[in-house]
Amino acid sequence: MIFKRKYYPFILLLLISGACSQYSTSPTSRAWHNFNAKYNAYLQAKDNLNQAEIALLRQHKDNYSEMLPILIPLDSTAANAMNKELDATIKKASLIAERHQNSKWIGHSYNLIGKARLYKGDFINAIETFKYVNSEATSENQKHEALVLLMRAYLESGDESTALRVGEVLKTLPLNKKNERDFYLTKAQIHQNNKEYGIAVAIIEEAEPLLKKGEQTARVHFAAGQMYEKLGNTKMASQHYRAVQKNNPSYDLAFYADLNKMMFAPGSSLKQTFTKLSKDRKNIDLLDKLYYSMALIEEKNGNLKEAIDYLNKATKANGKGNQNMAMAFLKLADINYFRLQDYEKSKAFYDSALTILPNGSAEFAKIADRKRALDEFTVQVTTIRTEDSLQNMANMNATDLDEYLNKSLKLRIEKEKKELEAAKKASKAMNNIQMTSIGGNPANAWYMYNETLLMQGRIEFGQKWGQRKLEDNWRRKLKETASFEPSIVTVAAVGDSTIANNTNDEENDEENDEEKISNLKKQIIEKLPKDAKALEESKKRQEEAYFALGKIYKTYLLEPSNSIKTFEKLLTLFPQTDHAAEANYYLYLLTEGDSKQAEYKNRLSTTFANTYFGRKVLKGTDALNKGEENEALSVYANAYSQYENNNIAEAQTIVNDAVKKYPGSLVEDKFAFLNILLASKSKNIESYKLALDEFLKSHNKSELLSIAKEMKAALDVSIGGQTKENK
Repeated sequence: MIFKRKYYPFILLLLISGACSQYSTSPTSRAWHNFNAKYNAYLQAKDNLNQAEIALLRQHKDNYSEMLPILIPLDSTAANAMNKELDATIKKASLIAERHQNSKWIGHSYNLIGKARLYKGDFINAIETFKYVNSEATSENQKHEALVLLMRAYLESGDESTALRVGEVLKTLPLNKKNERDFYLTKAQIHQNNKEYGIAVAIIEEAEPLLKKGEQTARVHFAAGQMYEKLGNTKMASQHYRAVQKNNPSYDLAFYADLNKMMFAPGSSLKQTFTKLSKDRKNIDLLDKLYYSMALIEEKNGNLKEAIDYLNKATKANGKGNQNMAMAFLKLADINYFRLQDYEKSKAFYDSALTILPNGSAEFAKIADRKRALDEFTVQVTTIRTEDSLQNMANMNATDLDEYLNKSLKLRIEKEKKELEAAKKASKAMNNIQMTSIGGNPANAWYMYNETLLMQGRIEFGQKWGQRKLEDNWRRKLKETASFEPSIVTVAAVGDSTIANNTNDEENDEENDEEKISNLKKQIIEKLPKDAKALEESKKRQEEAYFALGKIYKTYLLEPSNSIKTFEKLLTLFPQTDHAAEANYYLYLLTEGDSKQAEYKNRLSTTFANTYFGRKVLKGTDALNKGEENEALSVYANAYSQYENNNIAEAQTIVNDAVKKYPGSLVEDKFAFLNILLASKSKNIESYKLALDEFLKSHNKSELLSIAKEMKAALDVSIGGQTKENK
């Protein structure tokens, strides 16, 4: 059929329309849709996703003090700021699925959509998208890419077991270089998360030939170096840290790689690297980390004094943020806690770290628990020292006391002046460094970075309030104050007045010091236990502090030898203590495997046989059988019958024998309560009180507990009334 020329445009239009069908498999149609899918949708979607990835990379801040993740962690909160770009990616990529079904870019477009959803934290839809690509895409490479991304999506959603199952499938497939690289890195990340560092670094070694030069590769080498460190392979760790420098790392990444490499350098090379880094002006904001790393090296070499010196410099150096300062305080605290066992100094450093660390950090809860134990430790140690100091001063004659106080308080004032002067010099030196390096003005330094102001503040606070716990009503005058030096500071701890410190008026210093010493002396003398009652109260506070300290050593500080010494000292100084049974029981537990354990067991089973702790030792680990339980019940019925018939002595004998013969029986609390009733008949208020206290301590789950509490409350009211009458 021959068409007229005027119909040619219409015929061409019909041909183009037929070619444009997205369901056509003709070469013309597919070429047209491939062209439009790529340039009108795919490249624009990919560009939007690239912008989002670059922004997310810039927002991410690594903590180089911890294990660096191989892959940059996905943060849906940070991704919220990039919603516009991510939504644009999804919208543009979706056009390919809507308009270009026969295009070769359809699998790529769905993978872009899945990645955008993954960044947004929409794991469920991301997983479904990647599954769809794997089942429907025509290109094997697109399917493989979807499987690698599916593995990452399961990893990020916390389902590592399913991620590893996907990895098992990928191992069997012929992956191209890009997919193989991404598969290796994702699998290595899973093993790093599980602290399987040996497997993770082996996978990285396999992936290394596939890695392109760039910051991501530098990051992988840094993480590998850290993992080799954990495995104790310093040679391979150094090799990977050197590889960081060859892959265009960021300045921070390069700096920290150099720092970590220093850990394995010989002495001369170490000092040379340290000097070079510390003098580089670009490192002014990283000096704290540099000092911290040198401290770790010195600690590893057993040079604790040098390590502590470097850590002190790290806490005062100008740094990028509080995280490094917190790490320095933590390391100082740990050295004093674990290595030097100086718990009071350790507490002070933990206090400093906790004021800097965010509440949600991994270390915060663990350190807060340890700090609470150290707070209590400091309170008890301070109580013992303070009461001991007050008792000793109370035994001095007026002349000796006056001389002792004058000397002690004068030494303390001189010590604080030296500390303040040293702080001024340190602050001036640091400010000079800042001015030389960055043209800063020391007068504008933040208070927390100004060592002079900090030291002055610490001294003024400590002089006025003592080392108070961070709690409500810490200003109250009657609060116990902490001291860190047993010989001198305890003298100042019992007063609330400010010791000296008008540093701007040097001419009146001596006069001011004398006035302050005079005021403090008056306060201290007022607190001395001068009569029998005050001395008894002072000793009671000491007794309670020794008992609490023994438990802290055992339970929190895990210092069995110090716990034994403290409990034994308690029993020596206060043989009639109310805590004698419990202290002996702790000593029995602490001396397991020692010949002395038999001595404490014998004491508990004889002197303290009727106490809860004595019965625990007698009972051992064997429970009573049914026959013995029935016997105990029968004996209790007999004892109670004797009590009702007013045969008090007979009933008491039966109860005393029964608690020894049937320890841990089901009616043990009833025997203990009957013991209270028998004590009330004896008219001996001390025996009655002791029996009540023993019941409340030993049987806090008994159904008779509420009655015992009412009886104790009534007794307390009665004793209070008698005390008022005596007054």
